[in-house]
Amino acid sequence: EKGGNNSWSESNITCVEYVPEIKTYNVITPNADDYNEFFTIDNIGHYPNSRLTIYNRWGNKVFQTTGYRNNWNGSIHGKKAPSGTYYYILELNEPRNPQSMVKGYFSILY
Repeated sequence: EKGGNNSWSESNITCVEYVPEIKTYNVITPNADDYNEFFTIDNIGHYPNSRLTIYNRWGNKVFQTTGYRNNWNGSIHGKKAPSGTYYYILELNEPRNPQSMVKGYFSILY
């Protein structure tokens, strides 16, 4: 056919579901030096229905949100949280990921 496209393609590529890995860090230093200012979770944007809950060392809930955006700077009710160890539970709420929950701890240092 004149001016037509006679090309064709075969593919044996298998599509697999992408399950983004969650990675957290063990320290934040919210001291206005632009380094480690926020509790950061790599790839959290892929889990918009996730729920993050943060507890202090006595088990009191100090922060909770759905659809976390790496924006918690260690403040509790508008005040700087004390230095120390904090614990988190991240419920992924994502059926593609066989891991339903991530738990861990981190420190706030000034």
